[in-house]
Amino acid sequence: MSDGTVTRAVVIDVLQRNGAEVSEQPDKADMYLVLKGEQFEIIAIPEICTRRTVRYLSRKFTTPIHHFYNPIMAPSRSDEQVQ
Repeated sequence: MSDGTVTRAVVIDVLQRNGAEVSEQPDKADMYLVLKGEQFEIIAIPEICTRRTVRYLSRKFTTPIHHFYNPIMAPSRSDEQVQ
């Protein structure tokens, strides 16, 4: 999105491609458990994430921020074919 926002689906996908585990919390709306190495947090990930949220997730879970805005640069999954 051109205004610096990113959808939840992209945020979750990029976090997972960079080695984080993301699990939805079934009893809480928009809440997700994010785990990468020894870092973990239960955090609200809204449908549309602002720059502030993206910056926070990037720093906390050591994910390059440009991957969120250009997800094709994120590492591929092991089950994906490279073209």
